[in-house]
Amino acid sequence: MTPKDTAFIFIEFQNEFCAEKGFCHPLVQAELARLKTLENGQKLLNFVRTKEFTVIHCPFVFDPIWYDAMNPGGLQDTFYHEKAFQPDSWGATIIEPMRPLENEVVLIGKHGLNGFAHTGLHDILQKRRIRNLFVCGFLTNLCVQTTAIAAYDYGYRTRIVADACASGSPQIQEYVETTICPVLGGFVKTKELTSCI
Repeated sequence: MTPKDTAFIFIEFQNEFCAEKGFCHPLVQAELARLKTLENGQKLLNFVRTKEFTVIHCPFVFDPIWYDAMNPGGLQDTFYHEKAFQPDSWGATIIEPMRPLENEVVLIGKHGLNGFAHTGLHDILQKRRIRNLFVCGFLTNLCVQTTAIAAYDYGYRTRIVADACASGSPQIQEYVETTICPVLGGFVKTKELTSCI
């Protein structure tokens, strides 16, 4: 694994999850504190920037045109009614400590769970000859998990950075770590990455 063939994907470090007034913040607040998700996410981002790995930011932005055309229901209905993650809104903005730099990739078009859907992520990774992916962010059991599984199915060597993620409870986090991550080959933690790369 080298900076040339490795990318780190930071999923949805946005105000809706990370800021106290964010719509999804109450869901993850306890886990943010327990796992130190924001501290670890920032530490990981700052570290990989110094090593010149590929950095990919993967924000979710509600797409009203797609929603009206497809009417998927479920979580999308909630975001529609609560006006969460609206385009160009405060809630959809990536938090300041994780704000992308000019040379970093910001995926456009993620309006579902999987970071590969509607974004061109696979093409971006192929053009950069990426083989190894580390995935972190929100929610562990939804967007992080589905993106990691999709990456694995594309043939990337994939790991979830468990303590730079958050879900709604310790039980959900444990389920992903003990049931999903072994399928991918295991998970890693921030300290492990920042001390061994």
